[in-house]
Amino acid sequence: NGTLAANVLDFMLERHPDIYSELRYTVLDVSKGLCERQESLVGLHNRNHESHFQSLVGNACDGKSWEGLLEGGERVYVLGLEVLDNLPHDRIEKVDGKWMETWVSYESESHPNGVEELREMRDDVILSCFDAYDWTAINSEKDEEQKKDGGFLATLETFITTGSTKRTAAVEEGDSSRVVFLPTTAFSILRNIRESFPEHTLLLIDFDALPDVQIRGRNAPLVSDTVNALANDFTSYLVPVGSADIFFPTNFGALKAMYETEIFGCDQDPQCARQVDVSVRSSADFFKDYADLDITTTLSGYNPLIDDFTNTRVFVASSSHKK
Repeated sequence: NGTLAANVLDFMLERHPDIYSELRYTVLDVSKGLCERQESLVGLHNRNHESHFQSLVGNACDGKSWEGLLEGGERVYVLGLEVLDNLPHDRIEKVDGKWMETWVSYESESHPNGVEELREMRDDVILSCFDAYDWTAINSEKDEEQKKDGGFLATLETFITTGSTKRTAAVEEGDSSRVVFLPTTAFSILRNIRESFPEHTLLLIDFDALPDVQIRGRNAPLVSDTVNALANDFTSYLVPVGSADIFFPTNFGALKAMYETEIFGCDQDPQCARQVDVSVRSSADFFKDYADLDITTTLSGYNPLIDDFTNTRVFVASSSHKK
């Protein structure tokens, strides 16, 4: 709703007024209503920010939406906080040793929420995303990550919405290994960032694991709504449009591989003219280095920035010309 933009502009105005004078903050959003709300909030927050902020209606997967945002060779900083978990994914399934892509048909009157159809995997984005990482490899460290909870606040939320502090059981891992939800939208966005902003720094913060997922598959989403203050988790994503929230966990190892290998390819090309650096850290480690923890620490010593949301990670990547 524009809060992050207002906070970033406040910080730059206070700490780095020289940079602020030349800074331009642009939000790209598919919703015209949200764009208008962001423009209003930032302007009301501080009139000085109006000349430094713009909100554009556009699809981040469409390269045309990014055109014209650079006037020259400026360095661009791209922020995405809890963006990845809301991005569409493509479902693929292995049948008789062959991977198939999933289409959803709405032609059946008896299934108004759609029916899955498996077809030969031909989509170029799906194929490129699939080839960028070994999506079905067994990773014991990742499996342990999936078992952790989100800290005190997450436990409290579970108690309030379900009446219990226990997590419901998810589908068995063995059943999920032949179904993968590929982050094809994130993959396309990374490509557009590469093409539109050769000199950039990308910062993404999101969930690497989600509790109570009832849908089978690697990177399967949590589909949930709240009825009478109680959480209701679905076993399918084929629900009435707008009736539930759909969240995807992010495999940050895969995200790193896509950025380094498929997007830039510099890890395999010693003659690559670009310097590409990528780091993935827990949000707690990141905030210990960069946040003012004195402000967010309570009298008891509890600090939500580092003690909660333990299922979040920070992805920082940069691309620049080699000197």
